[in-house]
Amino acid sequence: MSTSADAVSLIARSFAAEPAACAAVARIFEEDNYLFDSLAKTAAEREETQQKTAWEHNEF
Repeated sequence: MSTSADAVSLIARSFAAEPAACAAVARIFEEDNYLFDSLAKTAAEREETQQKTAWEHNEF
């Protein structure tokens, strides 16, 4: 196979693989967003618990 044919083949394979690569990147972003949302929720819940505990200690 000639060098230009190799290049064309490589380009064709790259275009064929692009949708799968884009889907993988999208999945990674979705997973990251889920993790960030979960961390934010956990932090907010922890803060709320600490505030309630502090309020209860000040009440008595």
